[in-house]
Amino acid sequence: MGLTYTKPKIEESNSKPQAIANKGFPYQSLADPRRFEELLYAVGIERIENGDWKNLFDEIRLLQGVRERGRDCIMTLKGDTVALIQCKHTAVAERVSLPTVAREIIKFVLHSMVEPKLIHNKDQFIYFFAVAYGFTENASNLISNFNDQIIKHPELETWTQKVISGNASLGQLDYEQICEDLKDTLSRIRIKPILPQDIDKLLLEEGRESIIKIFFEVRSVIDPKVSNQILDDLGQIKESVGYRLASKLPLEVILEKIAFASYQLTSYNNSFEGVENSHLDRTETSQIVRWVKEPIRDKHKPIAILSGNAGSGKTVILQDVYKKLKADGIPVIGIKADRQTAQSIKELEDKLNLEDSFEKIIRSLSEDNERVVIIIDQIDALSQSLSARRDYLDTFNLLVRRLSTIEKTRIVVSARIYDLNYDNELKFYKNQKVFNLGLLNVGQVDQILSHLKINKATLSQSLYDLLRTPHHLNVLCKVHNEGVNLSTLKS
Repeated sequence: MGLTYTKPKIEESNSKPQAIANKGFPYQSLADPRRFEELLYAVGIERIENGDWKNLFDEIRLLQGVRERGRDCIMTLKGDTVALIQCKHTAVAERVSLPTVAREIIKFVLHSMVEPKLIHNKDQFIYFFAVAYGFTENASNLISNFNDQIIKHPELETWTQKVISGNASLGQLDYEQICEDLKDTLSRIRIKPILPQDIDKLLLEEGRESIIKIFFEVRSVIDPKVSNQILDDLGQIKESVGYRLASKLPLEVILEKIAFASYQLTSYNNSFEGVENSHLDRTETSQIVRWVKEPIRDKHKPIAILSGNAGSGKTVILQDVYKKLKADGIPVIGIKADRQTAQSIKELEDKLNLEDSFEKIIRSLSEDNERVVIIIDQIDALSQSLSARRDYLDTFNLLVRRLSTIEKTRIVVSARIYDLNYDNELKFYKNQKVFNLGLLNVGQVDQILSHLKINKATLSQSLYDLLRTPHHLNVLCKVHNEGVNLSTLKS
């Protein structure tokens, strides 16, 4: 049965999810997947008529009826199909996985083999993949280098066979016969993600208020810029009248409290599993300690971010920073944000059993010390890609902003590169001092291999390169035994 694309007028529904001003729009709360498709279609019309798609496409159409062919909207230029939008909407906080991404794109490419007019020019065709919540990290990595990764992926045949078996209109295709043509197309079309943050930006552009009103009920709250200015003004007033609210707790009690509150960071395993004396010193540790001790340049905030990919060793580095600072007599508190979630700063203070407010405690410490350090590990665990509770992230963001105004403080936060780039509420940290965490050097990898009595020459280069990521090296330490033939491992 043929597919029908139309240009419907999108109507306002009786039941619209509530959107709070200055927050991301609740795409997951839209009535159903069709409504999400209509939203992307409405935004697409505006982009073509008045926005960044004006010279790329001349028309967008929405698919009617059965939508099982890897596309929900198509864009044309002079009558030729040159792009599409595939939409994925779920009513729960569920990120789209790598297999789902791969199968959806493969599905469309297979249909284009049956119906060649679906792709006018492989080298210029754009496949937009829009999601209501987000992608898993593996899915994002695939999309970022799709053309190279997909054709080499060991699951390509399995995914393709599953798509063929699940679609009656593709039943005549044989993988062995179409394999080369499939890979050729997959290696040439461009894949571009459309994340919730991207849709937010598009909706908030001037002239698109009417689209927002069709899909959402907007509730206004005070602009964060205004509230931040109010906080700054209050801070200046407090300074002018000698406002110095310090904790009434004795200094020795405060030090005991912050040491206990740091337990989850300080107790984290900092060596490779099953390998004695395998802790590795990283250069980033000394760099951060040096930054803590140096004066802050004019107009710079006392905030630093340790940025790295998952499994790169951020927690161990922050633990090392904590221990070095404490050994130097610098008061420091280390909080693992992934373990201490809270809807407010007061709730966080209670969970950590501080018996006083963060601000009062840090002010007391700053009166008697040249430096006070706050470490927050894994703030990315509260980001949009991993958590549906935005108030958890709001708590830590507000805490960082408040404590950064106290004299002599230094704040060090860790997060994954992916979340810094794609979560709007973490992008603030990218403008601070950034320490980019790299891979282990060859000498460090060789040191651990020597502990395991593994001959480096028996490893493939691809496996050795993977072992430069601490998490992968730790997995090897867990599973290694003399019976394992490492020469057969490639990933």
